[in-house]
Amino acid sequence: MPLSITPLREGDIFDASSLNTLVSAVTTALNDVEMTDIADEALTENHLPDLSFSSLFPSGYNARNPWGSGANDPDGGSGTRDEYECGLDNSGGAGTTNYQTFTTAQASGDATAPYGPTSGPDEGWAIVALGGFTANAAEVSLASGVDLATSGQPNYLLCRGSVGIFWADGEAGFSNSSGQFTVTCAAIGWEDDLGSRYIVEDSIRFIDVESYGQRISVMAVIDATEVATGNGDISEVFLAVTCVHRGLDDPAATTLEYDFLVDFYSLTVTPILAGSL
Repeated sequence: MPLSITPLREGDIFDASSLNTLVSAVTTALNDVEMTDIADEALTENHLPDLSFSSLFPSGYNARNPWGSGANDPDGGSGTRDEYECGLDNSGGAGTTNYQTFTTAQASGDATAPYGPTSGPDEGWAIVALGGFTANAAEVSLASGVDLATSGQPNYLLCRGSVGIFWADGEAGFSNSSGQFTVTCAAIGWEDDLGSRYIVEDSIRFIDVESYGQRISVMAVIDATEVATGNGDISEVFLAVTCVHRGLDDPAATTLEYDFLVDFYSLTVTPILAGSL
């Protein structure tokens, strides 16, 4: 039985009779609810919002590429790791201040910078793309016009990534008598509808690789405040890598100290709608 209540108007009298009439209508409607009305699967997509937002992720929520696999693998599945020669300007060891620089020199494949691997040495972040191929890029695309502030769209994106990093040329993770050493870095980034790219600085993680390969795991929650640093829309989320060398201030002038290998990655983006159900 539908619940029908006459809207209150300015000047209506609040007395026992009028309030009892209103409460009685609500009580009657609740008492008329049958058990079948609240049974399992009684509610359908007509009653509940779609929280999967699958239409906003045309290629799915995940991007992954295990070592030596994937379309257009230039190594034919042999598992040869890609070499990256890029890093952040450390201002002579005084500390990195600019985390929003992206590489401009891309080594091979069909993609263009800042997709890796880099032909370095080069300064900035490189988006992971095994073999330099777009089909192997660590990125999750979103439909046009997603701004995380529009009613009915997700207002948060939970982003989780992982990348395999290996030591290269005896330098990544290497320290010498002067205390100079290199740490590799990974981070979550995103791109707006105008093509501008941004690193989520709170997601940056550093690791000393030494002579053995290790995995760097990163996570970020992207919301409307983060996206507002661009043009207000978000078109993709990506996984980027670089390194920092203590004691050197110009990655573009040095080769070995900014050298590391990448061999696999995974990236997952989970849309979240909170506070507006």
